[in-house]
Parts: sequence; C-alpha cells; structure tokens
Amino acid sequence: HLSPPPPPPSPPHACNPTIEMLRPMACTLAFSLLAQGGLGFRLPARALARPAVLHATSGVAVRHIMSAGSSLPAHLSKMLEDVKAGDAQLFDVREQGEYEGGSIALSALVPLSELKEGKEPASADKAKLVYVHCQAGKRAQMAKPLLEGMGFERVVALEEGFPALRDAGLPLK
Repeated sequence: HLSPPPPPPSPPHACNPTIEMLRPMACTLAFSLLAQGGLGFRLPARALARPAVLHATSGVAVRHIMSAGSSLPAHLSKMLEDVKAGDAQLFDVREQGEYEGGSIALSALVPLSELKEGKEPASADKAKLVYVHCQAGKRAQMAKPLLEGMGFERVVALEEGFPALRDAGLPLK
C-alpha cells in the first residue's frame, strides 16, 4: 500500500519571526511606492480603489497612504480641468438614491433609467464633451450609445465608478 506524498517543505522564511513581522510593512511600502509612481509608473485608479490587495495585517490605512501626496491619474485630471473650465459636462448615470448618497462635485444626475426612456438631460449642451460615470462602469458604457443617439457629439464613458473616483480624490458635493 502506498502512503500519501509528504507535504512540500515550508519556505525558509516561513518560520522566521523577524521576516513575518516585517512582511506587512514591506507590502505597505511597496504599495505606497507603486501608488505614488515612485518606481517610474503609476497604478491605474481601479487598482488604487481596491485596497484589499494590500496584506491584510499591514495595520496601515491604504486610503491615508493614497491621500498623502498622490495625484489624480492624468485622464481624471484632464476631465476635472475640462469640467471646471466649462468645456465638458460630467453625467452621473446612477439612480437618484445612489447620487444622494454621495456624488462628484460638478456632476449632473442623469439616471440611466431615464435615458432608456428617451428622456434627454435637462440643460445639457450636446456640442460639449460629456464624461459619464456610474457606480462600477457598466451603466456608463450603456449610457454612451444612448447619449450619442440623442445627438451628443463626444461622449466618454469613464471606466472608474463612483467609489474609485471618490477614492482617487475627486472633490465631492
């Protein structure tokens, strides 16, 4: 009769208490460097909005690390500049209850459900660039062709949803 194979050997550092103690700090430092572009590249906003990837025992608040000197990704900085300058509009296609629970400053509530019914956004300029966001990105993608069908000439559906935009540091209402 054959006995089961022995378990694989543990890595040499697994029992070293010093290594185990330093692991969370190393993970935190690495994440912070990546998030702030310290290694020559930046993490996308979607990755920054998911702090759970950090070692669970780090004891450091990822949102605090992110707000301590990081800047918006280039495409979000451009969007914010365009909207503040009046050269673009930001449509939030979530439903009213979601919008009232928190929203991006300068955004206009344009629920996807109303777009599906053919209701055009009130006081919107069809010639201006339109940025669209929702909770997770899916409804923004659905709203894009509806808005284009209503005559909006330039529509950009943001990949980031509200939580990612909020966590990236966009100003809130």
